[in-house]
Amino acid sequence: VLEILGAIGPAAKPALDDMIKALGDTDPAVRGDAAVAIAALGPDAAAAVPALRKMLTGDDATSATKYPAAYALGRIGAAAKPALEQLRTLSSSPDEVLATVAVWAAIKIDPQDATLLDKAIPALRKAVRAEQEIVRLEAAVALGELGPVAASAIPILELVSEEDSAKTVRAAAATALAKIKGK
Repeated sequence: VLEILGAIGPAAKPALDDMIKALGDTDPAVRGDAAVAIAALGPDAAAAVPALRKMLTGDDATSATKYPAAYALGRIGAAAKPALEQLRTLSSSPDEVLATVAVWAAIKIDPQDATLLDKAIPALRKAVRAEQEIVRLEAAVALGELGPVAASAIPILELVSEEDSAKTVRAAAATALAKIKGK
């Protein structure tokens, strides 16, 4: 059901209370699916911010809950500002996937924070060379979303757009380059 609600997107807002309730389920997979469904609502899911914050650092927080919770907070955007400090902390995680998702989410919440950008851009440049394909892909997309402010990433994105082993990552890097260069 949660996957269907996520696919419906913003039209699923009437089910938000049920999705928030699912964030407290005992099964981490259910909590993760609920966070992904909430992410599809974007800014309309602001009421979920307290429960998503708990998924980041609660006693039962695991990778299976942190990744989708951080992603959902980023999709919610500015209304998720109460989670910003948690995301900043997680952006220094040794877990590259978590660090990348956290820094992406923090930028989506507060795109004007120069201090955050100073930390995010080097982290994302590093992440485009990570082992996991999904990390490289998301880092390239995030750099593109930053636009011209991420100009220092142009050299690494050019390399990745030509040499990455994954076609999707190469394409994301090429798209990011176009956005950064303003083309």
